[in-house]
Amino acid sequence: MKKFFFQILLLASVFFASLSVVQAQQDAQFSQYMFNQQYLNPAVVGLDTNFIHTGLIFRQQWLGYRATFDDGGAPASTVLTINAPIKRAKSGIGLHLVYDVIGPVTNTEIQLSYAYHIPIKNGRFSLGLRAGMYNQSTDFSKFRPVDRDDPLLSNTGRINQFVPDFALGVYLSKPNYYIGASMNHLAQADINYATSFTFASLKQSMNVVGGYNWVLNENITLMPSALVKFLPSNFIETFSYETTLIGNYETKARNNIYLGVGFRDVAPTTDLIFLLGVNNLLKDNSLSLGYAFDLVMNGSTAKAPTSHEVRLGYRLPAPKRYERNIIRTPRFRF
Repeated sequence: MKKFFFQILLLASVFFASLSVVQAQQDAQFSQYMFNQQYLNPAVVGLDTNFIHTGLIFRQQWLGYRATFDDGGAPASTVLTINAPIKRAKSGIGLHLVYDVIGPVTNTEIQLSYAYHIPIKNGRFSLGLRAGMYNQSTDFSKFRPVDRDDPLLSNTGRINQFVPDFALGVYLSKPNYYIGASMNHLAQADINYATSFTFASLKQSMNVVGGYNWVLNENITLMPSALVKFLPSNFIETFSYETTLIGNYETKARNNIYLGVGFRDVAPTTDLIFLLGVNNLLKDNSLSLGYAFDLVMNGSTAKAPTSHEVRLGYRLPAPKRYERNIIRTPRFRF
């Protein structure tokens, strides 16, 4: 089984690395990525066989940013996720929606994910596929062209374009650690608004995420994690990363209170990140809340120095597998 697993992992790595990719940072960014892995990797859906998980994260980046005209363009991002196990098929299914506003451009996604989970010793190896639609809407009235006759900016209204979008992912989960990789925007669709010009392209992008649970005692657990984004064809110029260390304390009521600190390097800025939250709220431990605060350390000359992110999570018991009752009689006993 180990040999089989490493062969699959090697094959997947070679496959991902062989894809041509450019441009990182075309997707919405979230500091609480460790609680939002469905957005990064389709292979994680349905990993928890006991619950249906839902999540909502809202991020306001560079709060208070003011440009020389209009609203400036500080990103505001929202992601909504839901995923559930399919126990009979050893798999899972999930749906996520993204609403990402950057000045005159609004990106909207609706994506359906499916994952197949292969049992291995003390864990599972998962393969995931995602398919959906990506919409980009541009309000051309917010642009200020130098040349008023520029054909690229001749339209003064708002235009939308839907394009297909696909992703693949692999994920290894063990009781104390996890690691996964995904390739997004496989179709590399162009946004041209039915013109001969390409306004934007959904370039293939790769994410690698990993984490570890270090149990200090029955109440305290340290949870380091890392997220890497890079483009194999242009590794040096597009490489970015963030690391986080979270300390989790489990109360007598089984609530998990956590505090964390992180660091992000996304050229040309570097951020210091602070996290706090609580999981397993309510009597059935179904609710979780989280908050992240980003402080720009370098490269803040043209931006406001702080970003804020709020997370809400809720889980429901997954439907139990139906089992037909056996009716026994004294006459027919077997």
